[in-house]
Amino acid sequence: MSAVRLFLLVFLTVTLGVVRAGAESYSPTPDQKGRLDQFGYDVFQASLPGLIDQSRKVSQRMLVDRFGQPVRRASALGRYGDRRSGESAAIHWTTWYFPGLAFAMSQVPAERNGVRKANLIVVGVSVTSPGYLLRNGLRVGEARSRFLQVLGPPTYQDRKRLRYDVENAARIAPDEYEIEPYQIDMDLDAHDRVRRIVWSWWSD
Repeated sequence: MSAVRLFLLVFLTVTLGVVRAGAESYSPTPDQKGRLDQFGYDVFQASLPGLIDQSRKVSQRMLVDRFGQPVRRASALGRYGDRRSGESAAIHWTTWYFPGLAFAMSQVPAERNGVRKANLIVVGVSVTSPGYLLRNGLRVGEARSRFLQVLGPPTYQDRKRLRYDVENAARIAPDEYEIEPYQIDMDLDAHDRVRRIVWSWWSD
């Protein structure tokens, strides 16, 4: 596990409440993976650019226009290591909190045409309010059975949670792939309804 991934997992645990537990018990079929990818990357019924393909197209202006000004912001500094070049650079982690919603983001330094700027990447989303309509008509507050009906069998579940772990592989060289897993983690209340959903992404 790289230092960047370790730091990111710790950061997401603190800011979004991500907890990974339980043994892997199920691999999604291609059809189910398609539904999970849609729910994982689109997240919201009205899609937010940049989340759909995990590109660097999300801007702070987009978040303000869509959700208003955040009620709180938190930040931390870390290091970003480029696995291919071996270079290391400072990276800035930031979390914006809205009512019932939080975005964890990283600003990765990038250079294009000799100009250096920071790309904003959403690495985690947490939703606790039923006021946000999610992809496929799902939302916080609905029963476990509704999520299972739409998303299929989870990787792990128990009395208090559902979790889906999915991996996407992209070829970056003839014999080299970059694995970009993401996770959808749901907490359940005493009535077996989803009370919180956390999406998180990272790279191996």
